[in-house]
Formats: sequence, structure tokens, C-alpha cells
Amino acid sequence: MSHSRLEHQVTSKVLELLHMDLMGPLQVESIGGKMYVFVVVDDFSRFTWVNFIREKSDTFEVFKDLCTQLQREKDSAIVRIRSDNGTEFENSSLMNTALVKESNMSFHLPSHPNKMVLWRERTEPFKS
Repeated sequence: MSHSRLEHQVTSKVLELLHMDLMGPLQVESIGGKMYVFVVVDDFSRFTWVNFIREKSDTFEVFKDLCTQLQREKDSAIVRIRSDNGTEFENSSLMNTALVKESNMSFHLPSHPNKMVLWRERTEPFKS
């Protein structure tokens, strides 16, 4: 099944929309003992940050540090974050953090199970 490409850009500037996902545990542990991969993709530039983390519970700290770094470097606030409905953020204090409140970030949870592939290819699901 093929998907049609989106003809328009969804965002107009860097950090307007970030897509993030956590993968793991991986079958093979890295030399440093990392078992998870945390991926963040900027919708506008398609720049991708990949962080290898030891425990699923470390996701919040990695996310918080990355957001602080990006907002400082780009001198711009993160507007929206899109993530699957994974449990990596359910048990963390992500939604209540001062970082999120200060920047007025909003979270969007797509219902399509393969959201990163759809985004990467810039396609609309189930349209021919």
C-alpha cells in the first residue's frame, strides 16, 4: 500500500512541532549499557536528535535537558510536541514540569500506530 505525499509544509519555523518516540528495550545492550533509544525530530527542519539511554525512567531527564538546550540554542520556544501514546511519559512529571508550563507546550498523541514512518515520509494515511 502506498501513501500520497503531503503537498504542504505543516510548520513554518524550527521548534514549532517536535515528534518524539522511545524505542526499546533493544535485544543487544550497547557497550555503555544503554538499552533504549530516544528520538526527537523537528518537523520543519527534519533535524533529528538521537539519545541512547539506560533505563526507560531516564527519558524525562533526557527530554528536559534536550528542550533546555534547543530553546537556548535556537532562542525560540517549543510550541508543540507530538508523541505516541507510549508509557514513557505516563508515569513521569512531564506534563507538570515548569519547562512545559513556561513555554506553553501542548502535546498531541496521534492514533496511527506507525506515526514516525508516516511523518518521515510526509504522507497521509490510507489515501491513494
